[in-house]
Amino acid sequence: EIISCLNNIGNVYGEQNQPQKALEVFREALKLSTELGDKQSIAAAHLNIGSIQGKLEKHTLALGEYFTAQKLYAELGDKENLALSLIYIGEVYRKQANYEKAVSHLDTALKISKEIASRERVKLCYQELAYTYAASKDYENAYRNFQLYSSEKDSLLNESSNKQIAEMQTKYDSEKKEKENQILKQTVDIHELNANRQRIIIYSVCTLAVLLVTLAFFIYRGYRQKKHANVVLFEKNKIIEEQHKDITD
Repeated sequence: EIISCLNNIGNVYGEQNQPQKALEVFREALKLSTELGDKQSIAAAHLNIGSIQGKLEKHTLALGEYFTAQKLYAELGDKENLALSLIYIGEVYRKQANYEKAVSHLDTALKISKEIASRERVKLCYQELAYTYAASKDYENAYRNFQLYSSEKDSLLNESSNKQIAEMQTKYDSEKKEKENQILKQTVDIHELNANRQRIIIYSVCTLAVLLVTLAFFIYRGYRQKKHANVVLFEKNKIIEEQHKDITD
């Protein structure tokens, strides 16, 4: 993590045109990587140092760093960064007007880039080959490689655009689906609420009906009991009246 931070700081210094500060930071990253025995970080540090040396036009020093990085990446089996180190070596040879070695290293980088299907590295190879052939006044090959570079660049741009469109479409579909699910949930909740309300109404009506029937039953029973009592009382009164009449007679 510290090494990654150092590399980021070094890159910032490089972009701000402060090569000496960038070198100091990258050398600190190299020292720490060596102490840790982190071969991947060691190779990256050499690549970064070589890049700064190249900006300072110290081509021999840059080549030394790039060759060290190339060897380490080959040992690691990191073909993508191996191809990148070869591209950087080819660039330095072009600046030294050693076009034959430049093309040789770039062709090797192109072959590796195609093997691993790294279109970004393929694009860089075509671009640097176009520069190299143009510098050597081989305009036919320069134009051919520039056309290949442009084609690869456009293809990558279209691929990137299509990827972004696909991501946006996926995001849109996801958001749409989520919204539909929310609407569906709201609809289900409303239906469930209405169903609960209807159940409450039905239960209330049924309860009221039971209460009314029960009340009616008790009222009717009370009425029957009272009627029966009246009949009994009437019969008793009638008997009493008849007995009283007999006594009087």
